[in-house]
Amino acid sequence: MADTISLGLALGLTTTNGTTRLAPATKSITMVGAQYHRSVQIVGTTTEELALGDVATPGYLACTNLDATNFVQIGLATPVDAGNAFAKLLPGESCLIPTRQTTIYALADTANVNLDVLMIEL
Repeated sequence: MADTISLGLALGLTTTNGTTRLAPATKSITMVGAQYHRSVQIVGTTTEELALGDVATPGYLACTNLDATNFVQIGLATPVDAGNAFAKLLPGESCLIPTRQTTIYALADTANVNLDVLMIEL
């Protein structure tokens, strides 16, 4: 049996004018490679590279900011700043990004942040 990557997404909004929701069906993708990397990385207040282990052909990156107070920014250039970050995760926020980038950087706001990182190879 082939290894399978499962992707799920849901985003909803309720306002006084009504509700809307985007929740495409869960997608299953056959994994061609065999590598993934999962860790909780301590991201400091100086730009640092995310540790992606032995993943050679990135496919999907998921991150969760485990900090209760500080945000973390994620980007493709160093130093990461508001002008080049593609994600800003507030405390407790997560992101799921399809990516083929082999070098990704992170930067914490005021103090170190624990960032839960999962990178799955295609």
